[in-house]
Amino acid sequence: MPSVLDSVDLSRLDAHAQDCIQVNLSALADAHFGAGTHLRLGSRLDFAPSAGPAGLPTVEPTVPQRIEEAGPLLGLAMTGPLTDLAGAAVVGRLTADPVYVVADAFDLPWVPYHRQQHLEHSFLVAAGPRPGEALVLDAYHNETRWGPARPARWSVPLAELTSTIGRLPVRAVGLRPVAAPEPLPVPEVLRANAARLHEAAESGAFERYALAYRDHPDQLAATGGLTLETWLLSRSRRLHACWLASCGPDLAGPFADQGRAWAALAEHVYIALRRVQRGRPAPPGLTDRLQELLRADVDLARTLVQEHTWTPAPSSRS
Repeated sequence: MPSVLDSVDLSRLDAHAQDCIQVNLSALADAHFGAGTHLRLGSRLDFAPSAGPAGLPTVEPTVPQRIEEAGPLLGLAMTGPLTDLAGAAVVGRLTADPVYVVADAFDLPWVPYHRQQHLEHSFLVAAGPRPGEALVLDAYHNETRWGPARPARWSVPLAELTSTIGRLPVRAVGLRPVAAPEPLPVPEVLRANAARLHEAAESGAFERYALAYRDHPDQLAATGGLTLETWLLSRSRRLHACWLASCGPDLAGPFADQGRAWAALAEHVYIALRRVQRGRPAPPGLTDRLQELLRADVDLARTLVQEHTWTPAPSSRS
C-alpha cells in the first residue's frame, strides 16, 4: 500500500528554516494537507527562554512542545503518547501510516552527526512499497562541520533498519490528520506576536538572556550554547518570513532581511566557538549584537501591525 510519505515534495518544505525536530512534523502535515501547510509553524513569533543546560537560558522547545503545537497549527493529533521504545519494536509495527520517531543523531548513519555528536533528531518511517521494506523520510537541511544534511526519502530493507535502530532507545508516536487547518487570522496573529515581543523587551528578558551568556564562568559552554541559540533564532525568523510571504506580497521583506542578519550572527558565533575551543577568547560584542537583533524583532513586529493592511493570500492555508 502506498504511503502518504510518497506525496511529500521535499523541495517545498522550507527545510532550511526549520530545526530537526520541527521539519518532519512539517513534512507530515504537507503530506496530509498539501504543500505549504507547514508554513503555519512560522506564524508565531516570540521570545520565551526557559532554563537550559549549564544554568543557561534556552529558546529551544522540547519535543513534546513541538508535537503539541502541531495540533492546532498543522491539523495533526497524536494517536497515543510519545512513547519510549526499542527501535526494533517500532520497526516491527510499521504500517502505511507513518510513525514520527525521535532518536539520538549519533546513532543514525544518514546524518552527518553519526558517531560525531549526540543530539535529538527526528525522522518519519512507514511500511515500504514492497514486503520486507521500510520507507524512511528525513527532511532535515543543514550545513555541519562533518558535511551537509539534506532532505531525503528512501526505501530500506527492514532488516537493515532493524540493525540501525533495532537496539536503540527511541521515542515514537503516531500522528493522524484530524482536519485541514482553518486559515489563520493574520492581523490578530501579528498583533499577538508584537505584544509578546514588546512584553519580553519591557520585562528585561533580552538583557538577562544576553548577560547570562556573556558573564557565564564557563565560556566554552556559554559559546557552545549561544551557537545553538542563535541558530534556532535565525531559523525561526526565516520561517516567519516565509509564512509572511505566503500571506501577502508586501509583508515578508523586512523579516527576510532580519532572518539574514540572524544567520550572520549565528555564523559569527560559530566562528567564535571554534576560537574558544582552541583556547582563545571569543571576540567581543556578540551578546551586544544579540540584543540589537532582539530589539529589531520588536520594531519589525510593531511595524507590521502599524503600517500594513492585509489581503488574504490565494491559498486557503494561510
